[in-house]
Amino acid sequence: KHMKVLESLGEEIIRYPSSTPETIKEFVKERDRNSKGIQCATELGVEQLAEEELARRVDGADCILTCWTGIPPSILAKNPQLKFIGFWTHDKNKIGVPEAEANGVTVKYVPDYGTVAVAELVFAGVLELARDLRRHEKNTLAGRWPYEQFKKGKKRMYASNAEVSPEFIKEFILEGKTLGIVGMGRIGKRVALIAKYGFGMDVVYFSKNREEVLEKKHGYKFVELNELMQSEVISLHLSPDAPRGLISKEMLSLVKDGAVFVNTSVGHVVDQEALFTELETGRFMAFLEVFDGLPPRKQLKEIRNVLSTYRAGWYTRDSVIRKGDTFIQHLLDYVNK
Repeated sequence: KHMKVLESLGEEIIRYPSSTPETIKEFVKERDRNSKGIQCATELGVEQLAEEELARRVDGADCILTCWTGIPPSILAKNPQLKFIGFWTHDKNKIGVPEAEANGVTVKYVPDYGTVAVAELVFAGVLELARDLRRHEKNTLAGRWPYEQFKKGKKRMYASNAEVSPEFIKEFILEGKTLGIVGMGRIGKRVALIAKYGFGMDVVYFSKNREEVLEKKHGYKFVELNELMQSEVISLHLSPDAPRGLISKEMLSLVKDGAVFVNTSVGHVVDQEALFTELETGRFMAFLEVFDGLPPRKQLKEIRNVLSTYRAGWYTRDSVIRKGDTFIQHLLDYVNK
């Protein structure tokens, strides 16, 4: 569908494929245990092009469509005919973008294709942990019913003594609990709305910028980070530019017993080793969608109270369609203006 649109717009369309799935797989094997610095698996598919090869590929182009590969100023200078650069990603912070815009080149990206999908995934993960669904499914398939065990005075597998008491029930509801949001951007705001009006949660937040209008309208409360870390549910929604190690060992020590810690934003903002050390104690639970590098699979398999996925947040049929359609529409809008 999109290729037909491109073919209708250009006299000549030249495509350069990215790395193949096979080469990416080999790269993952090599870097599996030492992958710090790579924020997303997509980056594995970015060819390490010499500037001479990149210059050859874009020479004479009026329009460049790319994902992660920026266009250095030296190449821009050799292509004064260039009119449009489109990035198939939410991140516009690429090499050459300021220079391109300063020279009148239109630069577009797709900032808002996965907001709803990521926000909904946050609660999918929180609910799975809060309601212990994996254990309930396993018990159901094995013919064990935990609520019947409780009614009959039997000890749950994770109870610390034989005394049957509600305190030994791990599951809890979200209504009335406090959600602490770190980073009140597009996704953070969407998560706040779902929490407030979907689950009846109290929302506190810490962000680079105050959102006083939202505080008055929805009753959100701005708090310092150390206070926020004592919420029953903590959800990170920070940008790739956020400081490394913002959620430090000291901050993690403030998390309440039984809380749920969520990161669906960027891995390097958390002291990952400190987080894993805390999780190994069983004090609280975590839903992790991103890591400092690629997912440390061996470690994750050894920690019981963590739910881990990788970059699944935006990956829905709806988001993929929206991303592609928006990407092409930017080009159509430019051509038809």
